[in-house]
Order: sequence, then structure tokens, then C-alpha cells
Amino acid sequence: MDNVPETTIASPLRQAISVAGNRCVILAAPDIRERAGSELASSVGKPRLAALLVEEGVSATRAEEVRRLITSSGFRTFDVALPSGWEALSLSAALDVADELAGRGLTPDDGIVAIGGMEALSLASWVAGNWGSKAACVGLPTTLEALILASCTPHSLSAGATKGIIHCPPAFSALLADPVLIAEGGDERTLENACALMVQSAFVESPKAFDLVVTSSETLSPGDTMGLISQAIETARARGRLASSTLAGARRSLDIGLPLARALAACLGEAHSFGVYLAEGLRFEARLAWQLSGLDPDVVFALDALLARFGLGEVSCSLTPDELSRALKEETAKLTNRRMFVLPRAVGRALPEPVDDEILAQNLAAFCQARRPKPEPVLGAPKDVENPENA
Repeated sequence: MDNVPETTIASPLRQAISVAGNRCVILAAPDIRERAGSELASSVGKPRLAALLVEEGVSATRAEEVRRLITSSGFRTFDVALPSGWEALSLSAALDVADELAGRGLTPDDGIVAIGGMEALSLASWVAGNWGSKAACVGLPTTLEALILASCTPHSLSAGATKGIIHCPPAFSALLADPVLIAEGGDERTLENACALMVQSAFVESPKAFDLVVTSSETLSPGDTMGLISQAIETARARGRLASSTLAGARRSLDIGLPLARALAACLGEAHSFGVYLAEGLRFEARLAWQLSGLDPDVVFALDALLARFGLGEVSCSLTPDELSRALKEETAKLTNRRMFVLPRAVGRALPEPVDDEILAQNLAAFCQARRPKPEPVLGAPKDVENPENA
């Protein structure tokens, strides 16, 4: 562990996000993980017992570093291992963790520190939010995706084969975004997921937020971890604003792109990241909005260009319209009896609306045709001299 006293971490990025009866403060700076113990102590009051929830895959060195920081703030600690990936987002996994915390004597007056990605921090948020009157919880995200979602819109848990059916309340009192942890824990897929969330959230939040993401896409690089963290914090702020809105339509606007994304994920599995599927969902609903709600086509093209600059390309697949329509209906029916799409009228103005079956079928057919794999060129085949574009 770097022997850097907490007082040397000067002027971190700071953003407070209040939503659903919870206030989470995001702090971001190099070595901000050094504040894990003091942030937990300030939330608890009198340190006594703390559970350290560590996602599978986090290095033992990092876990030991955080354990020492918590202990130095006066807590007795014990470790609990969390599953990695989607296995963490199940009610059975959450109940296993809850059983272990109860067995160790953790009370709502004690504290929780969680290290991991989006799935692990969502599980930790569910446990902390349901632990008595709510236990103080500090998170150390290891991916940009986790930084964006954990403060205000953690992923819901699965029951059996139904993903996302059990609401997960936001419960973190603090998130410490350390570029070292995020650089170590992130990969190409989690970066794609984060970039898709940046575009999705800004598109429905405000023109100013969308312009900021456009500017970021032109200047940021995958190696600029602090720059990406700064944009991720701005995205979390936008999501928190929408998630805490008194208008149901504003809250529902965060679902834009998700119906088709879930259908593609059901059909294609892990062939691509969910961020790539979400990007396709955004393109699809933007075109529905152009047809049905009068969305300016220049906005549709601007959205396409922004997604492309973030490397969120189109999915090449051989799905038929019937297959995709069936998956869309089945995935939607697992979570709601109403099939709605978020149709923006302009950047920052979107409402969920039903779509006529015939229009939906036409758009699905056009989508499948456009995504059909291009035939491989035949070596030695004669060129089309009448149409140079086909040559």
C-alpha cells in the first residue's frame, strides 16, 4: 500500500446525488481509496464492526489494502466474497450474503465497504438498503459502468430466470472513484457499457448534457482514466436528476434503448457487450421517434455519429424479423404488461409511448435487413463495370 496520508489527497472531484431517499457523495482523485475508512467512519459515527464485500477477481493485494484502511479507522472487519458478473445479480446470491452478515453480527448501526464492478456494487446496494433501517455503505467501483450506476440506478436483481425483476434501492453513502482501481478492473466490454450509458443518459437529460458528451467523445481516449471518470460522474448526475424527477415520464426516459437491447442480448448472448446492444436500441428508437414523433433527422444522424465515435458499432447478425419480434415481446413481458418505447421529440424531451404493431414490424424488418452480414467477396470475380460503386 502506498504510504500516502489521507490529508494529501487534495481537491477531489465531488458530486452529491440524491435520489429515492438516499444521498450519495462521489469523490474522484488519484489515491482516493485512502479515504475508505474515514468516509465509512463519518457515515457510521462510532466505529465498531465493518463488512468488507469483495468481488471475485479483485486482487488480494487491493483487498488487504482496503482492509487495513478500514481497520485503521477503528473498525473490526471481516471479509465476504461476492460472485463476479451476472451471478451476483440474483436474489439467491443476495440472500447468501445477508445470511453471512447476520451470522457475523452486523447491525444497521455498523458499516459496509464494497469493492467491485456494476453487478457486485448493485448486490451490495441491495443488502445495505435492506439492512434494517439501512446500513452505511461505501463503494469502491472497479469499472466506469459501476461508477455511473451505483449511486442512483443500481441494477435490479433476478429471481430465477427473470432478470431485473427485484428492485434494488440506491443505498451507497459514498463512492470513491480511484483511477488505479478502475484501470485495473475495467476492460473493453465495461468501457463500451459505460460509453453507451453516457450517450443514453445525456440524450434524454438535456441538450447541454448531450453537447458535453459530444465534446468528450472528440477529446477523450481509453487511456485518459481521470477524463473518463469525470464524464462518468457527469452521467451519474444526469441519471440521478432523471431518476429523482417527480414526472413519471422523466423517470421512464432512462429506459430508452433497453427493449431492443434486451431482445438482442436474448438472441445473441455474449457475442457483443450489452453496451453495443444498447447503442443499437438507441438507434432503433431514434428512428421510431423520427417516424412517429417528429424527431429532427439531424438529431438521429448526430446520435449515430456520437455512437460511432465511441466505438459502438452496428451488430452484424442473421436474425429474422420474426425472431427479433418474438424476443422483444418475451423479454418485455417478463417485466411489464405494457410494451412502450421511449420516443424523443428532441434532445432532452422524451416520453414513453406505445407503437402500433404494423409500424413496429416494419421497423424490425428494416433493422434486420440492414444488419444482415454482407456476402464475402469472391476472389477472381469480375467487377461490375456498369456500376463503379459495386466494383
